[in-house]
Amino acid sequence: MTPLRVEIRALRKSKGLSQQALADAVGTGRETVNRLENGQQKSVDLDVLEGLARVLGVSPGALLAHADEQQGRRPARRKRTR
Repeated sequence: MTPLRVEIRALRKSKGLSQQALADAVGTGRETVNRLENGQQKSVDLDVLEGLARVLGVSPGALLAHADEQQGRRPARRKRTR
């Protein structure tokens, strides 16, 4: 299992949510949540990531940072624009 998958599943279960309940709260389909948790979907749209983070009570960056740390990588930094 990849860390992001584990994180989404663990947070969802800790909140007592089914995949369908999480999907409904985020405004996406249960299939999307299922594919993310099972590693069948390797990327996630920003609006879905933000919704997952909001419902699960974490920041979007925290979900991604946790996944990067588990894989021994540093989270990507945004370039500063002036």
